[in-house]
Amino acid sequence: MPEGVLPASPSVKVVSFAGSGAGSYVPMAEAREAGVTVCNVPSYGANAVACERGLVLCAMGKPQRS
Repeated sequence: MPEGVLPASPSVKVVSFAGSGAGSYVPMAEAREAGVTVCNVPSYGANAVACERGLVLCAMGKPQRS
């Protein structure tokens, strides 16, 4: 979110971020000053990442066709 959006949007009270690392996408200092609550979903996608990693490891052990 670009800086300056939250102060210019006084009706915004909550920013909900689907994932972790909201601080990388939401200017937290501006949110605090504007009284905006920032929420995130901890461990979002952790199971999907683990499944993909398992599939990659299995594929690495499989002989490749030329």
